[in-house]
Parts: sequence; structure tokens; C-alpha cells
Amino acid sequence: MRFAFAVTLACAAAFLGACSGGTSSFYPAAPDAASLAPGQMSVSVEAQAPFDFAAHQYNVVFNTSGNGSTPASDRSQPNWSAYSYALIAGGDGKTTAGPVAFVRGRGAHAPAIVPLQAKPSQFVFDPNSDETGNEYRITFARSLLGRGGALPHVGNLWRFNVIVSKPNLHDAGFSYVSGIAPCRACFVSPKLDVTQPFDVVEYVRLAPRTGDPSTQIVRVEIANRP
Repeated sequence: MRFAFAVTLACAAAFLGACSGGTSSFYPAAPDAASLAPGQMSVSVEAQAPFDFAAHQYNVVFNTSGNGSTPASDRSQPNWSAYSYALIAGGDGKTTAGPVAFVRGRGAHAPAIVPLQAKPSQFVFDPNSDETGNEYRITFARSLLGRGGALPHVGNLWRFNVIVSKPNLHDAGFSYVSGIAPCRACFVSPKLDVTQPFDVVEYVRLAPRTGDPSTQIVRVEIANRP
């Protein structure tokens, strides 16, 4: 199965910061991190309304290269240099999730999006972690990422973003919906040092907006246990 992003129209539905900024809280030792097994990370994503996994694709994108860039939702990063891996939920008409890698060839072409194989113990998807439908949680083994070959490098300092896209599992390219404005300054990811336990929470300050509230991300929490 091959994945592609078609980013939703305008800033109203797209990504952390959402053209209105966000605030971070960083907790070096938190209960969520302590509850994880060694080598695990968890990601909780909350929306303004229950998620619609059939109509939308929710993408937690990591930059594990160590180059310090936050994954952008526009075409501003040459050769998708801040895209290393993603945890993709929905987008196939079903309530499913899985990890993928962004494998680059030569030149400035869009990378191939390669699904990663995971055992049930290595990747756990809870589509209703708050029992209201407004939050989902993924717990995964970091060892899934960077297991040799042509897969992207995995360093110790990660950056992230959350991007909502239209479901598209057949087109191998990144076909953006016209009208989205560059928004590189909207969200700058904190550094995630995966050699340390942490629990980072990003709250998105919502500006007045219209559109589908199930695409409007309001909070993301990432916990890690070395």
C-alpha cells in the first residue's frame, strides 16, 4: 500500500499552530512517560470534534534527521528534507493506523512513502482513547524506525508536526489542494531528545475558523521512555 498526502484547503484544517500559534509545556518526567515500556513513545492527538477516519487522514510527521527543521505542510522544504517518518491514522475508509517512512531518491522529487511492518506489540492504535471520539493515541516502539537499508536516518533529536490531509492511498505523489498558503512560521516543534524521558504537550490556540471541526487539532501530547 502506498500513501500520499493531499493537504486540506487553507489553514483552517491543516496543522499545528494553524496560522494562530500554539503553546508548549515540557515535562521532563511525567506519568505518561513512566507508564511506557523502555524504548516506547506514545502520541495522543485531540481534535475539536470526533475524528472522521473515513473522510480524513491524520498524519503525525517526525523529522528524525537531526537537521532541526519542523516538517512543513507546504512546498518550502527542498526535497522534503524534514520528512523522515509518519504515523498515519485513517484515510483508507477504515479506522486503522500504521507507520510509514519517506524514502528519497535522487533529485527533488517527492519521496516514496513506504509502509513499515510492525508486530502488534510494536504498534498499538487506540482510536478512542478519551472515550468521546475526540482523541486517539498511538504507542509504538522507536526501534520500528531506521532499521537499515534506504530508510531515513534516526538521530537523537527529533522534530514533529501534525498534518491533516485528504485520504489518498493510491497516488504516489504529494498533490496539494490549491489555495493553501505557506505557513512555516506557524509552528516550530520543540526538540524531542529521545535519549531522555519526557512528556511534551502542544496546545493549539484556535483562531475563529470555519470548516470541519474534526480536522481542527487542538492538542498533541508526545511521551517518551528511553
